[in-house]
Amino acid sequence: YFIGNHKLQSCSEVNDLGVQIRSEMKVESHINKIVSKARIRSYLIKKCFRSRNTKTLVKAYQVYVRPLLETNSSVWSPYLVKDINMVESVQRRFTKHLNGMSERSYAERLHALNLDSLEVRRIRADLIVAYKILFGQLNVDKELYFERNKYTATRSHVHKVTIPFAHSDIRKNFYTIRTAKIWNELPTEKVDFSCLKHFISTVSSLDFKQ
Repeated sequence: YFIGNHKLQSCSEVNDLGVQIRSEMKVESHINKIVSKARIRSYLIKKCFRSRNTKTLVKAYQVYVRPLLETNSSVWSPYLVKDINMVESVQRRFTKHLNGMSERSYAERLHALNLDSLEVRRIRADLIVAYKILFGQLNVDKELYFERNKYTATRSHVHKVTIPFAHSDIRKNFYTIRTAKIWNELPTEKVDFSCLKHFISTVSSLDFKQ
């Protein structure tokens, strides 16, 4: 490719709005980068904070570490088990070294600390973005992302969307397809679609299987 007489340099990986993506649409390098940064910050919190108070340390983790592992997650959310486990390992390790937590399982630690797994938080973030797209709260063409399902079954909610067919695993786990599947399964009797505030509160109370 050229701009005038200037040949554009080709590359196999780009950084777009803070997300590193390879030409084959893989995100391992981005995950490696954010996990490395998050581990360093987790270590610094434990090393630099004089307080051993669990609530204080968890709050510091939520403010300084977790955003690194969640920013733009709808773009790069992993689907390979190894990548999911790598991202989760940061929170798993941090919570294990808190006072009174070393002998508990990860699930028990999350319950005691009132935390959700990072995987569950990514699912909720996907659904919230989907709500904003479908109900016109993002300045994008929603038809490019979701198509309303005209043949909604009586027992399901009226905001179901069509799930496009996909050949490759990468395409199957693309944002719109993976989110459409979960969106369509939202329980009608529990989810309030009336406004974003209500939607966030009800979706946050759902127990997503991990």
